[in-house]
Amino acid sequence: MTLDELTNGEPFDAVIIGGGINGCGIAEEAAARGLRVAMCEATDFGFGTTWRSTKLIHGGLRYLEHGDVRLVRESLRERSWLLQTRPYLVTPQRLFLPMLPWTRRPGWQLRIGLAAYDLLALYRGVPKHRALRREKLRELAPYLPGSAGAGSASTTPASTPLNASRSNLRSRLAGSAP
Repeated sequence: MTLDELTNGEPFDAVIIGGGINGCGIAEEAAARGLRVAMCEATDFGFGTTWRSTKLIHGGLRYLEHGDVRLVRESLRERSWLLQTRPYLVTPQRLFLPMLPWTRRPGWQLRIGLAAYDLLALYRGVPKHRALRREKLRELAPYLPGSAGAGSASTTPASTPLNASRSNLRSRLAGSAP
């Protein structure tokens, strides 16, 4: 589409500024609902924050710590939806939360937080957290320092591919379909 066609053609229902994962997702959803969508991007699709992020699709355990239960519940619901509808882009990935001498939170606080997190997730899409004994942690993560141990846990957020360009491109192409 040329600039002339853009300025003199049919008006758009929505103009999305930013071609990151959020912009592409919004454009995809709007196009799927029959809206005519334009997207503006300063550099390249998926270049900014999307490229620099951890690529984790989690429910925001940190937000739970700050009492934002609504946001955690919404994030966990979105994670479940992504796991069900986009299994080629989002997969479960187990992470370790080792208890180390310099860990900010005591083990009991981590266990209560993870139990609340699991409860809010309603066990949709990923396994609940697991407590890890020192021996099991050593077996699964021998690279951790010897001081890691009692009170450690594992949890399972989901992740996108290491390069989020695939998910960005997939959303972008789906959003541009007539």
